[in-house]
Amino acid sequence: MSDPSPAEHSGRDAKGRFGLGNRIGLGNPHAKKIGQIRAALMNAIKAGDIRVAVKALVEQAKGGDRFALAELLDRTIGRAISMDIEERLTRLETLLAERDSEFRAPDSAPRFGGNGDG
Repeated sequence: MSDPSPAEHSGRDAKGRFGLGNRIGLGNPHAKKIGQIRAALMNAIKAGDIRVAVKALVEQAKGGDRFALAELLDRTIGRAISMDIEERLTRLETLLAERDSEFRAPDSAPRFGGNGDG
């Protein structure tokens, strides 16, 4: 008689997936309701409605509404902070690469000193 596998005690099957009747893996209790709301919204809003709303948002941005402008820019070119972080990371990577290239040893010279005796 073999020992029961740890999967039997965790409520998972042999492949690690939640098994039938597992109380932990029940999922999101609100998912069905959210799905119904999302479906109702998708059925209520037509492509023409979106075009009209976007045109109104563009007009508000042109009129000086900074929140409308921020929304347009966020949705089209991405949030400013994420772009700033990407630019900073790119610059940091460049600086690190430059620094590393300054400290590299010549072609075949030993890196950590020594006389080459091995």
